[in-house]
Order: sequence, then C-alpha cells, then structure tokens
Amino acid sequence: MRDYGKVYTRFWLKQNVLSWSDSAKLLGLYLLTCPHCNLLGCFRLPIGYVASDLNWDEQQVAKTLRILRTSQVILV
Repeated sequence: MRDYGKVYTRFWLKQNVLSWSDSAKLLGLYLLTCPHCNLLGCFRLPIGYVASDLNWDEQQVAKTLRILRTSQVILV
C-alpha cells in the first residue's frame, strides 16, 4: 500500500477523459489514488472493494470499468 497518489492536472485535459461520464472520471481518479494499489501501480482489486469504497452497486462498477477499458486506461 502507498500513502498517497499523485494526480497531474493534465488528467482533466486528456481527450479521452473529456469524453468520459462523471462516473468514469470518478473511477479513474479512484484508481489513481485508492489505497489498494502498490507503488508500481499494480493491484488486485475485486469489484466489491470498489463498490464499497464508492458506495456504488457492482453493476455500476462493471459498466464504468468497461468504459475505462475501452479507452485503454486500464489493462485487465
């Protein structure tokens, strides 16, 4: 686990981020800063953890993860 995650201000200016829904932006930021990530940026993160942390249902998490995969932000 790491103590903090850095988010560059240009995150908001990236073309793919501009086209995302608010849910996708929140999930993207969550993945950059969540406590389940190691220093290398690699982690095993069950959907249930994300749903609990963001207070979403698992279907919303899965749908939003698909958006991020389509944008090639995350690799599974």
